[in-house]
Amino acid sequence: DPATPKNLKKALHALLTCGRPFDLELAVITSSGREKWIRILGDGEFLGGECNRIFGTVQDIDALKRAQMESLEKAQELADAGKRYSQLFQISPLPMLVFDLETRKYLDVNQAALEQYGYAREEFLDMTIMDIRPVTEVPRTEKAVTEESKKDFRNMAGTFTHLKKNGEKFLAEIISSSITYAGRPARLVLV
Repeated sequence: DPATPKNLKKALHALLTCGRPFDLELAVITSSGREKWIRILGDGEFLGGECNRIFGTVQDIDALKRAQMESLEKAQELADAGKRYSQLFQISPLPMLVFDLETRKYLDVNQAALEQYGYAREEFLDMTIMDIRPVTEVPRTEKAVTEESKKDFRNMAGTFTHLKKNGEKFLAEIISSSITYAGRPARLVLV
């Protein structure tokens, strides 16, 4: 790293002129031409305002630094995968909804669901799964969700009567899967 000598020079200068200790992580090139990460800690001993001795340690942190960089890369890959999932979820032509298993509250809905049911996203996210069902369907829905929550794999929950925002009823064939959404146990529902 071309900045390595500059960074070390600045740190030494600050130590000598201001008495400021330093702790640097630097990439250096070994005699064999390999990049290696090191940590340099430095401090000074001062007498009468003059630095008469610099002391410190150099630590090999190559394995730790590479593991950190790999973790950051994996985190970025996961974030990218999450963005791709979100895009696929949103552009699906089939209505998809995600609800919290404990509260039954909607956590996410795609554009097709908004169009199918007639609600705005904010309205949907303030609702529970019982809000789109006639009162007569609530016990059956609760039973199905309770039974489904015990399963880990995709399953077909059956046909249910749903309500659109305008009050219109329609039959909805439901397929759902257990997922974790924002750290919460949830169900992904395809209508």
